[in-house]
Amino acid sequence: MGARLMDAKKISLLEEIFNEKFESSNFNAFLLDESGNIVVSKLRKGREEFSEDAMNLLENRKCISDCFKQGEVEDFILRTKEGYIVAVTVHSHILAVSGVTEEDMGEILKRVKAVAKTIENKAFSNKK
Repeated sequence: MGARLMDAKKISLLEEIFNEKFESSNFNAFLLDESGNIVVSKLRKGREEFSEDAMNLLENRKCISDCFKQGEVEDFILRTKEGYIVAVTVHSHILAVSGVTEEDMGEILKRVKAVAKTIENKAFSNKK
């Protein structure tokens, strides 16, 4: 199945959710489509360019996407030199954060799952 284009209203809503939920985060957050393309992103507070941990996520997005497509994976955690990448599914998309420390892993995984649920309910719900 090919990637579907998302309308501007939905992208705007996703950007609002990202700005609210990841406003003061110490990691980078990305919403990827089923092919691994970036739909929405939020860089670490104070960062104006991709850091090395964000680049690690982008370099591994096909691997992450492929793992989720197989249907066996619910959560994806990848260790890199710059920290961990944590990814979960949301609808047909992938919510991923990079630059997570080992100490913050449990807390961040819970937070990412909560944000995924918010995205699912607000942006991908069939309710009007």
